[in-house]
Amino acid sequence: MKVISKKFVIMLSLIFFFPFLVLGVPDQRYKPSTKESSKSKKTSEKGKTSTGTANKQEKQKSGEKTSVDFTAEPKTKIDNLERCVKGWLWKKAIEALRVAKDYFSNIQDAETLKKYKEAVSKLQDKLIRGLVCDLEGLDKKGGCLKRLQDKIDKKDPNLYLSIQFVKDRVEWLKNLTNNYPGLINRAKEMLAKAEKISGGDVPQKLVKAMQNLVTKYSQPYSFPYDPATENGNLGCAQVVSRGLIDAGIINKTYLITTDVIAALAKKPNPGWTKVNVPPFKAGDVVTWTTNQPDGHIGVVTTNGNTAKAISNSSSQRRPIIHNAQLWPITQAWRKV
Repeated sequence: MKVISKKFVIMLSLIFFFPFLVLGVPDQRYKPSTKESSKSKKTSEKGKTSTGTANKQEKQKSGEKTSVDFTAEPKTKIDNLERCVKGWLWKKAIEALRVAKDYFSNIQDAETLKKYKEAVSKLQDKLIRGLVCDLEGLDKKGGCLKRLQDKIDKKDPNLYLSIQFVKDRVEWLKNLTNNYPGLINRAKEMLAKAEKISGGDVPQKLVKAMQNLVTKYSQPYSFPYDPATENGNLGCAQVVSRGLIDAGIINKTYLITTDVIAALAKKPNPGWTKVNVPPFKAGDVVTWTTNQPDGHIGVVTTNGNTAKAISNSSSQRRPIIHNAQLWPITQAWRKV
């Protein structure tokens, strides 16, 4: 009886646990183990990566681009143009715009070229709007046109500076767009009035001529010196002569400072007289004592006890602006 009971218990145990031995715990039938899950995930990700790489390679083989980014060189040109426009550095901005546009032909990829042109075009529009604001002004104070009109009304002795200031901006705007004919025509009419007022002012004509030389020959070693000046080392008399000729005061170039003074001293034409300075007046022709009396010559461009002057720079080989009392003054001559 004991034997039978023991066998009976064993059989009942087998019958009860058999399904679990075959099928396993119910929760584990549908959930992979942690190791299996991790392995399966990695395999899946690897498959996706492989597929993505293959698709990218196929696109590259077929010539299709996945993304477009500016390389360092065009980005530098865009950044430089943007910096100049934001800073209202119009002259530098105009040059930066020219450089940026010249680079169009260096970009071979069509999509990159399209985006680059769009960036340049947006900055050009900002440049145009900036020039318009500079001319017309952002508030009741007005822009440089308003300041020019004020100086015309007052017959300001420094009118030539405002004339050149407005003239530059009008020229830049006219070359960039045809969308502001009214503003440009109004500016031209105002400039004509201003130039008519300053046209009979001989000292101002001389100052303007000297200012134009500084602008025209802004790069070192750019002025066309006579070889007798040691290629500009002794070019001060030639630079001042050039300004006097451009202003219609003399008609001959002198290479010696005292020869320039002698030409001005002839009366009644051109009618200059020796004066004591300071105070200075714009248009005064002065000589300085450098290595010797009358060793250097230039033209004063502003009024007052502390003034600016323009003369030749031996080191830079071009006309420059500097303090009128940079050296001791030998003599000064003024139009009567």
